[in-house]
Amino acid sequence: LRVAIHTPPCNPHIQLLSYMSENISLLPEKVEVIEGDALNARQKAQALFVGLGPPDLCVLTKDYTPGKLMLASKPQRFTYYHWILGMDSSSIYQITNYFDSLVTTQEKKGVARGAYTLASLHYISYNAFRKMDLHVEVCKPDNATTIYAVDGSGGRHEVDDSFWRQTYVCQMLRYINGPTRETRPLRMYHTLTDKAGEESRFLTMCAEFFQEAKTALVPAPTPRHTSDTEEEKAIMDTVDSSNNLLTTTLCYYFIRHHRYEPLISFLTNWRESEPNVAVPISGALVLDGDMEKARALLQAALVADETDPSIMLALVELSLKEIQGMPPTSASRETRLDEALKLALKATEAEPGATRGWWGLARVLVEMGRYEWALAAMNHAPELLDQDRLNKTANMDRIGVPQFSRLTTPTQISHDVMVDMQDEVKEFDTQNGEQALRLLSGASLSGDGKIVYELLSDIVSKVGWENLVRARERVLVRPAELERERSRTEKLSSAEVEQHMEAASKADTITESMSLEDNAISPPPVHNPDASDDSHNKGIQNSPGLPPHHVRRLSAVDSQGEKKPQLKESKLSTVENAESADESSDSSADMTPETSTQVVSPLPTRLQLDEPAVSPASDTASFEDVSLSPSQQREAALSPAVTRTPPPTPAEASAAEEAGPSSSSASVETPVAVQYNTVSTQTEPDAIDLEMGAFLLHHRRQTRTYATPPFTVEVYADSGAILDVPITNISQVLELAFHALFQDIKAFHIWKEEQKSVSAEAEQVVVHTAAKLNPERSSADWVRLAMVASRLKFREDAEMLYLLAGAYPIAWLGLLNLYAARGDIRNTIITASTVQKHYQEKYHIAQTHPEVITSVLRVMGYYGLQKVRTVQSGVAECHPVIPNILFDSVRWRSKGFDQ
Repeated sequence: LRVAIHTPPCNPHIQLLSYMSENISLLPEKVEVIEGDALNARQKAQALFVGLGPPDLCVLTKDYTPGKLMLASKPQRFTYYHWILGMDSSSIYQITNYFDSLVTTQEKKGVARGAYTLASLHYISYNAFRKMDLHVEVCKPDNATTIYAVDGSGGRHEVDDSFWRQTYVCQMLRYINGPTRETRPLRMYHTLTDKAGEESRFLTMCAEFFQEAKTALVPAPTPRHTSDTEEEKAIMDTVDSSNNLLTTTLCYYFIRHHRYEPLISFLTNWRESEPNVAVPISGALVLDGDMEKARALLQAALVADETDPSIMLALVELSLKEIQGMPPTSASRETRLDEALKLALKATEAEPGATRGWWGLARVLVEMGRYEWALAAMNHAPELLDQDRLNKTANMDRIGVPQFSRLTTPTQISHDVMVDMQDEVKEFDTQNGEQALRLLSGASLSGDGKIVYELLSDIVSKVGWENLVRARERVLVRPAELERERSRTEKLSSAEVEQHMEAASKADTITESMSLEDNAISPPPVHNPDASDDSHNKGIQNSPGLPPHHVRRLSAVDSQGEKKPQLKESKLSTVENAESADESSDSSADMTPETSTQVVSPLPTRLQLDEPAVSPASDTASFEDVSLSPSQQREAALSPAVTRTPPPTPAEASAAEEAGPSSSSASVETPVAVQYNTVSTQTEPDAIDLEMGAFLLHHRRQTRTYATPPFTVEVYADSGAILDVPITNISQVLELAFHALFQDIKAFHIWKEEQKSVSAEAEQVVVHTAAKLNPERSSADWVRLAMVASRLKFREDAEMLYLLAGAYPIAWLGLLNLYAARGDIRNTIITASTVQKHYQEKYHIAQTHPEVITSVLRVMGYYGLQKVRTVQSGVAECHPVIPNILFDSVRWRSKGFDQ
C-alpha cells in the first residue's frame, strides 16, 4: 500500500481510470467465455432472423491491469455484452456519446484490486429492410470509428444515409413491440415517448420507407402443406400495405393509447395508391365508434380492387361486429351474415394456401349456427409441415445468444417496468402447483392453434361441449377413418393386387354353372372389416392422422356392447352384395371375366355405414354435466339462399353411371357418398349446405391427388339436413385445440364441483376463501384456474378466482384487464393503483406500468374524461400516476379526452 501511495502517476487521466472497476453503474453485463463469441453467435444466427430481428447488441472490451500488490496477476482483456432497445442510434454521434456515457458511469474501486479500462465498443443493429447488420466499432482513447454492414453470409457492404434511417425505423419498431425473454441483460431507452419531437421524426421516416415495407418488413413465414404429393413449400398469408410489420406495429403503437386520429391521419396519405390501406383505417374507425364510415371506406376500397382478400376479410370482420346485439332472427343480421359468407368464400378462394380466409369463413359459419361446416372449414385450412421439422426449426437460435461465464453485479441496477413485467411472467411459469394445471395446453397456444381454440370455445358457449363432441364425431372422426382406410388401400403393392386379380380370375373360370354362393371370393382383410385378420384395425390405430386416444377401431361391437358402423363393400366388391344385385337383376348371374375383375378392386367404389352417426364414440373423452352453456339448445339456422354456380360433380357422376362398371377409369373424378342413416327427420340441404359442400370438395381436389377419385361422406346435422362433407384426415392444429379445450373444460368443471361441495356442506351462503375451497392450492394454481375461466369466457368466475389468489401481481393484472373490459371505472382505478404501487415499491422505479395506462384509457374511451375524473376524485387510494395519465390523454388526444 505504501508503494502504491508514494508512486506518482504518470498521467492524471490514467490515474482516473486506474480506480475504475469492471462494473458499470446500473447496468449488469455478461462476460464472454471466449473473446468474440457474442459476435460469432449473432453472425451465425443472422440468416435465421425473422421479422424485425433481435434487439441491438453492444459488446465492450475492457483491459485489466493488476494492482501493485497482486504480483501473481497479469494484464488481461475481457469482453462483455448487453442488449439495447429503444436508443436513438441514427448516426455515429449517438453511438459515440453512448460510449462516453459508459466510461463516465464506470464504478470505482481500490487500486489494490487492479483497474479496468474501457478499450473499445462494438455496436450492432439489425436493418430488417436490407436484411443486414449495421456494425459500428469505436476505439479509445481518440474514438476512432469503423462503420460497415454485414449480410447473412458474412459479406461486408458500405453504409449510406438511407441505411442509417432504415436502421433507426427498425430500432423504434422493435421498441414498440417490446423486449424478448432471451435478451438479458437489456437496457431500455424510451426515446420515442420521452424525447420531444421524436415521434414526429419517427413518423416522417416511416412515411419515407412505407412502400418498401410492403415487401421488406414481412412476418415470419409459416411452413405449410401446399399439396400432399407435390414438393412442400413455405407459404403464408399475402403481405401488403395493410398487414406488413410497419403498418401493424404503428397500429399497435397508436391503438394502445387509443390515439385513433393520428393513425388515420398518417395512413390516409396512401389511400389512393394502396386501396388496402383502408383496412387499418377502418379498424381505427370501428374502435372510435364509427362503423358506418368504416363500411363505406371498405366498400369503396373493394370497388377499387375487387380481388384483394385483405379488404374482403376486413368487411367480414366488420359484419361480425355489426351483428353483435342484434336479435338472432332479425333480417338485418341474416343479411349481414349472407354478405359475410360470400366475401369469406371469395377471399378463401383467392388464396386457398393461406389460413386467414379459412378462419374468417369459420367465424361466419359459427355465427350462422352451421357448426358442422365451421369444423369442416377449420379442418381444411392448410396444415403445418412435419411437426418434427418445425420443432427443430423452433429450437434453432434466431437471436444469436452466446454463452457467458458470469454476470457482473453493480451496486445499483436500473429496472424497467416492461422488462420486470416479462421476468415476473417467466418466473410465474416455473411456480410449483398442481401438475394438471401447470401442464394445460391452452396457456401455451399461439398462432393458428390459439385461433382455432377461440373458435371452438365460441361453439361451446353456444351449444355446449357435448354437442361439439357429437359434431366432431360426425364431421371429423368418421371421415378421417375412411381416409386412413383408403390411404392404406392405395399403398397396397402391385404384387398383392396382381395376386388378388389372379385369384379372382381363376375362381370365375372354374365353372359357369356354379352359383355365386359357391364361387364366393372374400376380399382381402383391408376391405373386409369382419375378417379375422386384425391388420385392418392396426393400420387405423397406428395412423399418424390422430393421436392414439382419438382413434376408433372399426370393429363389429364397441366396448359398450353397441353395434358400431361397419364398412360394407358395394355390389361389385363383395359376394353378399352381389347376391342382392342378382335378385334385382336377371342379368347379374352372367358375369363376364371383365366384370369379375371388379370384385377384387383394391379400392371400393361405394361404402355405406348403417348405424346412426349421432352417438359419440366410446373412447371420446366426456364427463357428466360438463355442458357450459345454458339449457337452451341450438335451433336450426336456415339463412337465405346464396347463389353459386353448381359444381360439375353430379354430371361426372351420372356420366360414370351411364358408362357402366366396366369403364371405371381412375381418371374419372366421381365422388362416392358414404351415407349415415339417422333417426332425425331428414330434410333437404339448403343453398348454404350445397355451397359449402361444393367449395370444400373443390378445394380438396386442388390440394390432393389420388390414384382413384376423391369421394365424400354424407352426414346429418342437428337440424336433420344431409351434409356432403369431403373425406379427409383431421388437422393436427384442430386436434391440438380440441385437446387443449377439453383440458380446460375438465379443470374448470372440477373447480365448479369443489365450489358446489363446499356450499352444500355449509348449508348456507358463505364467503368462499382459498382456505375453505382447497387449502392445498397455491396462489399460482388459483391464477391458472382464473386464466382457464378467462379463456372459456366465464369472466365472473375468473374474477372470483383472481381474488382467491390474494396479493399476487399476476392476479392483479388479470383483474385489471377484466375490470377495464367491462367498464368498471372505480375497480379499474383501485386495481391500477395497486399494480403501480407494487412495481414502484419493489423495483424503486417511477415509470408507469403500460397495463395501467391502457386500462385507464380504455374506461376513458367508454365514458369520457370528465366521468373518469369524477370517479377518480372519490377514490382515496388512487395513485398519483392516474391523474397524470388523464392529463397526458389530453396531450395525446386519446379517445374521450374531449368528453
